[in-house]
Amino acid sequence: MISSRIVEVIESLSPKELDRLQLFLRSPYHNQGYNADKIVDLYDHVLGAYRRDALQQLDKKSLNERYFPEHTYQEKKKNPIDALLSHLFKRMKEFLFFELVQEDSFEAQRSFAIARFYRRNSYEERFWQVIKQFKKQHEQRTQRNANFYLDAFLIESEVAAFRSIFNTYTDDANLPLAHERLDQFYVTQKLDISIALAFQQKLGQLPQNQVIPLTNIIRELVTKEENLQTPLASLYSIILNWLEEPPSSKELEAFVEQLWASQNMIATFKFRNLMALHRYFIGVQYRKEAQGEELLRKVFNVYQEHLDKGFFLVDDKILPLSLKSIIAIAT
Repeated sequence: MISSRIVEVIESLSPKELDRLQLFLRSPYHNQGYNADKIVDLYDHVLGAYRRDALQQLDKKSLNERYFPEHTYQEKKKNPIDALLSHLFKRMKEFLFFELVQEDSFEAQRSFAIARFYRRNSYEERFWQVIKQFKKQHEQRTQRNANFYLDAFLIESEVAAFRSIFNTYTDDANLPLAHERLDQFYVTQKLDISIALAFQQKLGQLPQNQVIPLTNIIRELVTKEENLQTPLASLYSIILNWLEEPPSSKELEAFVEQLWASQNMIATFKFRNLMALHRYFIGVQYRKEAQGEELLRKVFNVYQEHLDKGFFLVDDKILPLSLKSIIAIAT
């Protein structure tokens, strides 16, 4: 059997991603080593076997004979094919990184790179054109997750660095905004992680005595400082309070309305996690209030809605624990 790492990647990618990986490997820019042609051919050969459902038939001995006929294959020893497979996997990892960069704030990353190029080469007019365009596009982004504020902070950092070069009267004018954006990023991300910790403690997966002092300070600040009340930070603050003292039915209903109203500003996977917490609090209510069939019907309707809308899916799959919960509610 060939490298399981290569097989795992190929089996996990979509047909379009497999085609893009093929183009990636054929590009001399991304694949320019002494064995570039062999890497391309090896990928094509493995991909062909995968599409014929014949990956199990591939083994290193036959591949070694195909690509290195002048070298006799030796069991349980390093052979030339091992190096070629390692080089292919290295290129595949670079492709996965390349794809990830494009998925995660690609436009922002591109703006940072171009702005940095103009800053380092002192093209003032070009630099400000990029900054202006980025800020316009950034404000049009609907999702206000932690990365939204991180991107804003990074671009303000570029502006601060540029102004320090030219030393004009506007030096450091944007630094308060850079601080604000960094605070918004940190607070949102910190509360996100704090919820995960508190929730796992509730479920008994982590010890209860793990106290994170900064979390309480940040929760207090969010309630007082308007500029820290990002869409997610405000929701997270409410949830952290409820993990200590569960909400009433009316409080939970008002929260769900607020959650739906903020949906366009929250990334899909974050919204899915918030809906999982909604189900948790519904379950707490059911166990606490014990209102019989009426509450059970309400719980069932919530689960049915979440199932229909795909809120149980993680990487297009329903986790075993979630499946057990669905079956328990349905029965």
